[in-house]
Amino acid sequence: MIKIINISTTNRGGAGNAVDRINNILNQFSDSWVILLAGKKKAKTVIIPNFDFYFIIIKLKRYLTHFYHRFFSRKYIKKYNYYNYNEFNNYIISNKLIKYFSFSPDIIIVHYTSHFINFKTIYELQKLTGAFILFNMLDTAFLTGGCHYSWDCIGYTKSCKKCPALTRKSETNYSLVNFREKLKYLKKIDYAINVSSSWALDQVKMSSLFDIKKASLIFYPIDEKIYKSKKIDSLIGISSFNKKIILVGSQDLNDERKGGEYLVKSLDYTYESLSENRRSEVIVLIAGTKPKKFKCKFSYYFCGHLNTNELIDAYNFADVFLCSSIEDNGPMMINESLMCGTPVVSFDVGISGDLINKSNGFIAENKNSIELSKGVIHVLFNNKTNSFSKASREFALKNYNNEKIKNDWKKLIYNFIKT
Repeated sequence: MIKIINISTTNRGGAGNAVDRINNILNQFSDSWVILLAGKKKAKTVIIPNFDFYFIIIKLKRYLTHFYHRFFSRKYIKKYNYYNYNEFNNYIISNKLIKYFSFSPDIIIVHYTSHFINFKTIYELQKLTGAFILFNMLDTAFLTGGCHYSWDCIGYTKSCKKCPALTRKSETNYSLVNFREKLKYLKKIDYAINVSSSWALDQVKMSSLFDIKKASLIFYPIDEKIYKSKKIDSLIGISSFNKKIILVGSQDLNDERKGGEYLVKSLDYTYESLSENRRSEVIVLIAGTKPKKFKCKFSYYFCGHLNTNELIDAYNFADVFLCSSIEDNGPMMINESLMCGTPVVSFDVGISGDLINKSNGFIAENKNSIELSKGVIHVLFNNKTNSFSKASREFALKNYNNEKIKNDWKKLIYNFIKT
């Protein structure tokens, strides 16, 4: 049986959920484990323990460094998420990490690894184990000199010189040095890279680090037996009778990437575009962290962070999922919503271009709140609610059901096994 080690800093948050789901898929045809620096204990998961003194120091250093740069340092512009600080030195010693491997792997899949391992460590892990390296791209961190989201910057297509994420002019070439270190080790690594959207694949195509010939695209797996389409008439004390429910949400709507500013504008445009009677029909349901200074003319309710079952109920309760992300490799909530039979209105970002079409939602030009609003009105009031819902579920079942994604991963993995 093929033996696989997945490496991720954590299994929390959207990226962490993606790693867990991929690991579950891999275990349908291989022996696959996840190695984490921190996170939740789950099946086939090894969390490096706090009683290991070496890793206690690593974890403490990681926490203090990240805390400082996030809340006190003015060296980085926040929106770029410049978390990969150092490609020169290992964050950890490779031999100390390998002792937590359950076996000698055939393949090592590298996911989100900020403050855990860098390209130098990855190279050393391949030398020590002989394993093939697969980079699974959850954001743009692999492609750049340090940032996880490049926004309008295309420096990574050349060399990440004069990085806009760094505020001090004297240090704007620090990303260039990191970039060159990545390139030095990547040339020595036997690797491939996998992405989850055509949007991300286009970024790999433009990258001056990675070889597009070594790239593949597999959608995030969403278990259709868990994310079902079902009738929900009420939620958190709200009845859906004669109402149109708009669901919005993310891990943190205060994150600039999630487009909170454009969300508010689009809801305002929607309100102004409707008659008095139709305005009274609309309710906005907000999942996740409460947005700061959020104002909405519609009736709205915050439901906080939802567990899986609660989120599935929210998707099914809603008539549309409104995604306002303006810089995102996913979000995976689009995949989830469609699998639950809930149409999606989104900006043309991340996975939206692959999954949303005229029959299951609406795609708006990025940052165009008026167009996003038109999409919401189109889905809510065109008398095709059942048609949209049916098309959403059918599209998801056809394009990323468990069996299909399992076969896609199996085919990809077997390509790397030397016979």
